[in-house]
Amino acid sequence: MLKDLCEAGFLDYSLSLDVFKPSCFRISGCEVHMLELGVIEFRPDRETSQAIVLSCGIHGNETAPIELCNQLIHDILTEKLQLAHRLQIQLGHLPAIVQQKRFVEENLNRLFAYRDPPPLDASYERHRAWLLQQATKQFFAQEGTQALHLDLHTSIRASQYPLFAVYPFLHHQPYNKRLLSFLAESEIKTLLLSHQPTSTYSYFSAQLGADAVTLELGQVKPFGKNNQEMLAPFRAALVQLLTVPTWEPESAWQSMRIFKVTQELIKHHQDFTFTFADEIKNFTTFERDAVLAYENDEPIYAVEDQAAIAFPNAQVALGERALLILKPYELNSDDIR
Repeated sequence: MLKDLCEAGFLDYSLSLDVFKPSCFRISGCEVHMLELGVIEFRPDRETSQAIVLSCGIHGNETAPIELCNQLIHDILTEKLQLAHRLQIQLGHLPAIVQQKRFVEENLNRLFAYRDPPPLDASYERHRAWLLQQATKQFFAQEGTQALHLDLHTSIRASQYPLFAVYPFLHHQPYNKRLLSFLAESEIKTLLLSHQPTSTYSYFSAQLGADAVTLELGQVKPFGKNNQEMLAPFRAALVQLLTVPTWEPESAWQSMRIFKVTQELIKHHQDFTFTFADEIKNFTTFERDAVLAYENDEPIYAVEDQAAIAFPNAQVALGERALLILKPYELNSDDIR
């Protein structure tokens, strides 16, 4: 199995299987567990309290994180990297990865909110969300675990700041300055603070007590067309995080550009449309009272000065978020731990 994994790569190996059976094998200093289709776990022999989940391909056309994780797995299996901490890597939506589509039936990253298994006739995405939830819960269940979940994505559209992070709503609890500093040292220096509970994967993990964040690593591109140079600082910081037992980043978070959500537009009618061009970038700003969209023949206005927009998508299903509106925000000592 190790030879097949190294030769094919974890992604192609996972996609080639007609029948999956859990398995376990060893490499130097580490047990490797194939837990589920597209889910691999590394358990170093050395003692560690840190457990890190990297998820990618939650949307199948977001290829840069898939390529990054695939190469990371290869480097671990070929012993180019020696892990210092427990690591689980998840390929999210395998059929959508094959088709290089965002999803097949439902947006997988809106389905991490269910406490009971889905019915047998539910969509692939609902069954996959449940499986990934269980894998993450079990991985973080060990007492004393310092849990970290990085959910890796790319944005549908271009951004004024190509690399940015979305910190899930923490119910007014402080943000982790070690995680923020890791992001800043990864050249991810733009941060969006969520304002309410959601059904995203990173919010689910945060509710388990993990330090969790959604990372946007550039724009959607086909396989082989991603800007590897732009991602090099993130990969370097990630490798350091995984391989150094006691790495503590500097207080780089203080240099971050931070936004907080002030308004969320939900699509309620099929005639929902934006007033701006499809090519507009994330974090473009509008003045107060600018008309951002129309729905049911009614205008929707910006309610803040210098309102920045993020994730505009008029094609979402009814009841889903079509746009976030943001304002600049400064963290103070009470906001971090």
